[in-house]
Amino acid sequence: SCFALCLGYSRTGERMYLKAEQIAETLKVTSLTLYRWRRDGKGPPAVKIGRRYLYDEKAFQAWLAAQPTGWKNRPSSDD
Repeated sequence: SCFALCLGYSRTGERMYLKAEQIAETLKVTSLTLYRWRRDGKGPPAVKIGRRYLYDEKAFQAWLAAQPTGWKNRPSSDD
């Protein structure tokens, strides 16, 4: 539907996915930072669908809820 597409969601079966740009905006980081986190095995879980990495909305919410209180929106890049 246009509602889902206009919000930048992709539908695959019953799952709802968010684009990297949406995750970056929510976390107040750049898309490049998300790429680096993904490369280094940090940050929210992503799945590759076709040529794009997308973020399952429920998995992202669970990851976000699991972050420590006072988290500054950034997994340590020094690890």
